[in-house]
Amino acid sequence: MGKILISDESINRNGFRVLTVGINISDYKQNPILLWMHNRAWRGSQDDVLPIGRIINLSMEGSELFGEPEFDVDDPFAKQISDKFEKGFLKAISAGLEPVEWSEDVALMMPGQTKPTLTKSVLFEVSIVDISSNCNTLALYNRNHELIKEDQLHETIQLMLKPNPETITNPKPNPMKKIALFFGLPEDATEEQILAKASEVKLALDEKNALLLKYNDEKATALVEGAIASKKIAPEKKDTFLKLAKSDYDQAKDVIDGIQLNFKPTDFVKPGSGKPEAGNEEMTYPVLLAKGREEYDKFKSEHPAEFAAIYKKEYGIDYKPSID
Repeated sequence: MGKILISDESINRNGFRVLTVGINISDYKQNPILLWMHNRAWRGSQDDVLPIGRIINLSMEGSELFGEPEFDVDDPFAKQISDKFEKGFLKAISAGLEPVEWSEDVALMMPGQTKPTLTKSVLFEVSIVDISSNCNTLALYNRNHELIKEDQLHETIQLMLKPNPETITNPKPNPMKKIALFFGLPEDATEEQILAKASEVKLALDEKNALLLKYNDEKATALVEGAIASKKIAPEKKDTFLKLAKSDYDQAKDVIDGIQLNFKPTDFVKPGSGKPEAGNEEMTYPVLLAKGREEYDKFKSEHPAEFAAIYKKEYGIDYKPSID
């Protein structure tokens, strides 16, 4: 039969409009009932009208709700409605909605709209109707699933717009309360105050992180340049070791500390003079320690004056054999 328009966001004959995006259709999909004139079968009534079919392929397309009527043609009455619908004698379809939330927001009002906007609703049923003042006429149900008459509509809307006394007596907890207290603000702090405090804390953290990053870079640079000065690593390896030291300082230090030098103390001292050769690195206490115990003891034994000098330069006190 093809899809038909069930509801859109234009103003209906009662002066309000329905936001399509706010229509909950999930429950209706479980029981997509199609009625005649919003009439439901009640036990004992003389004009029982059973459902005449169902709506299939229900879908929202932008601001419009579409569906395809499937009539129960085995029911004589439903067959009559189906025939008249296919021949065009019946054209109107109406959505039966249960209101959930109304809004008086002027931003949602359209020219000619006289009542609030139904922003949230539940699709209860869909009906074929005989006369409609527009293409998206609809019926509203209360929570007892009873049709709301037109003369009751204004009162019903106003009741739903009024604050719930229980909500006023027992207001819902402020979800921002814990956040406000976390930042040391009063529990009733406004959103703007909380955001301002959060920005202040973030700025302080950013500054602290920048200082920490600078310190780590300087520390890594000192480690690598010291290793180059002591000839533990070649100058061309500087960038590689800097990258390692900045990402994992302790690992870089372990690697550098584990490097064994392949020269002897005498490589720095002229034979018989006990002084460094021109152009070579000056002997320091850390360099001597890095050479290992055997070379350390040998240098101390063969060059006691030079050893005492670098020891004092390192620790600021005279070397005493008992100390070592």
